[in-house]
Amino acid sequence: MSFAEQPHWWIALAVISVALIALVRALRPRYVAYRERIRRQKLLHSVSVEFLSNVALADGLGGCFHIDYLLLTAKGVVILDFWDVVGNVFGSDPMTDWTVTQPA
Repeated sequence: MSFAEQPHWWIALAVISVALIALVRALRPRYVAYRERIRRQKLLHSVSVEFLSNVALADGLGGCFHIDYLLLTAKGVVILDFWDVVGNVFGSDPMTDWTVTQPA
């Protein structure tokens, strides 16, 4: 049996393996984001009686602003707004403007 007549199942197996690896690498960020969203919702359910996500509230001037999470707890209402920043965040309760310093 010559080389041209031999079955090339190993080539098909290699192509399928490469395709599966590419698919897993492409879908992994979505899966990680999904797991993080589920983990965050479980955490919010554990600390609050009820919560709303992606809330738009009127600002009183004809516009609105976005809040990521609005939690109803036994002590009152808690507002959570997440920002992705790189660096150190400096701020306190009486400060109106917080500062983000970039790492050196």
